[in-house]
Amino acid sequence: AGAISIACLSGTVDYTQAGGPVYQDPTTGALVGAGGGYLTPVILPGAQAALQDTKLTASDGVLRRGGLPFRAIGVNAHNLFEDLLKSGTRYIADLASIAASGVRVIRISAVPGSTADWGTYVGTVGGSPVSTYIPALRTFLDECAKNGISCIVSLLWNHFRVSAVVSSTEADFATANSKSRKYCVDFSQVIVRNFYDHPAVAAWGIGNEWSNYAFASKFLTSAATSAVSITAAANNGSGLIRLTASGHAVPSGFTFPVKVRSVGGTIEANGDWRATYVSATQVDLVGSTFSTAYTSGGTIEIDHKLSCIESINEVVSAIRKYDPQRAIVAPTGMQSWFLAGDFKTYIKEVMDYTGNCDTFALHYYPDIWSDESNAHSFVGEDQKAGPVFLSALRAEALARRKAVIVEECNAQFDNPAGSLAQTTYNQCIAAGFELILDWGWYADPADVGLPNLKTTRNAVM
Repeated sequence: AGAISIACLSGTVDYTQAGGPVYQDPTTGALVGAGGGYLTPVILPGAQAALQDTKLTASDGVLRRGGLPFRAIGVNAHNLFEDLLKSGTRYIADLASIAASGVRVIRISAVPGSTADWGTYVGTVGGSPVSTYIPALRTFLDECAKNGISCIVSLLWNHFRVSAVVSSTEADFATANSKSRKYCVDFSQVIVRNFYDHPAVAAWGIGNEWSNYAFASKFLTSAATSAVSITAAANNGSGLIRLTASGHAVPSGFTFPVKVRSVGGTIEANGDWRATYVSATQVDLVGSTFSTAYTSGGTIEIDHKLSCIESINEVVSAIRKYDPQRAIVAPTGMQSWFLAGDFKTYIKEVMDYTGNCDTFALHYYPDIWSDESNAHSFVGEDQKAGPVFLSALRAEALARRKAVIVEECNAQFDNPAGSLAQTTYNQCIAAGFELILDWGWYADPADVGLPNLKTTRNAVM
């Protein structure tokens, strides 16, 4: 098709039209994606209508498609893409089976489950995935489009793998400009830049249950979960406040967000800071100025929430750089706080983790007990608490102008008859949630989840 010349940040380059669209990175001026542009897949008869206006947006707390409020029941199929990454072909039949059941929206993981597989099939450098990765994701999304299925693409489902992939520790996530956080940003930009115009992409998900890592201290494995006592405050020799607090939990080599409270004398230390490790018993408060002698008291505590929200917002900015329209689903989940029945505290706390995302992700499992280890919460043994909780959550989301996706709902394998599932879905629909994604699908057409889901959809929609 010949070549044309495009003006660049520095000089010109040849652009071969037959090679597909390319993108010029605004920072480096480099052209990326040559030969890898999106080509419209062949759509199966009858599937085209399902792909009209597949893009999901969120405004004023409402999920929309084509400008209109959107309502659907979909399914999690998170491991289907991993099948393709590992050269499997099962995903082809499975996507056809999902489409045949009437499901048109699925949630997928853009990364494999294990650290080793992530390194092998995705790569250890976020901005430069292995050469087979982008073509594989394109093949998968094309297959979805052929079947009239659109995807919520969860970019960093197993985000906690990243620190190992880049040869760091999970504590890395609490530090701005760390290797782990840079990987998440770079990787997300690459994916969105390559697929922002693909008809099978409905929305972007950042990940899965990041907030649980903050609550359960898995997000920062070496960080304490409670405040520790301060026993001294002094000038560090350069004008900064140096605190003495045995067990402060800021790891060596890191700068962590902390909350300092109730310090006597050196009252200028009280507030929210970033603390740099000095020793096992001392930290320096970045940006502080020591002025008043210490008298007594005080506590210091790692700010799990802030570090978690910061890392989420960085990925939001990376997505918005290339796709300003699609809904971005927060990587929120459930915590065992809910066992105490403190609806207001729980909802406000977990909603904070939405950050700059426009859509909150609810994982609603009313039929199981659980704890921090598996991140799902109990919502009323006989479902009585469910409607109260859902209504309160919806009200809080609307107040914050956040849409809500019930991203995981009711393990249907625990309920083959489907009656509990129908009750659960009806509760979510009554609360005003437009999109509900069932968890009962493990990429195997023989499983009972998909037939039950079809029955449930017909009963409640």
